[in-house]
Amino acid sequence: MAIGQSALPDPIRYLAMAAVLALALWRTRRESRRTPWVLHWPGLDRNATRIVAGREQPVVIVAVQLRGPLAGVSLNDGVSGITHSLWWPDTLDASSRRALRLMAQHLARVPASPDC
Repeated sequence: MAIGQSALPDPIRYLAMAAVLALALWRTRRESRRTPWVLHWPGLDRNATRIVAGREQPVVIVAVQLRGPLAGVSLNDGVSGITHSLWWPDTLDASSRRALRLMAQHLARVPASPDC
């Protein structure tokens, strides 16, 4: 860790390292308890369906971003606000990765509606 090799005084450095470790453990535990969901996105528009625990929820795709090795999508379900999700596109098959890239390019050209 970069903190461990910094020039901070020992007590502050060890405290900072413990804080970073505690935050990492807390985030790992929080993420592992989240309910998994599936996004069904059939066409070249912003309408999609999120399936959570067997229930379908209509959502609006606000943004799709491909940044280096990560893909990100922002969804608005109209109830709980905007949800962001990141994942590795390598987990998708080749045709799905291509569809995701095409969708990101398409949505970058199509303006979002004001209610997103």
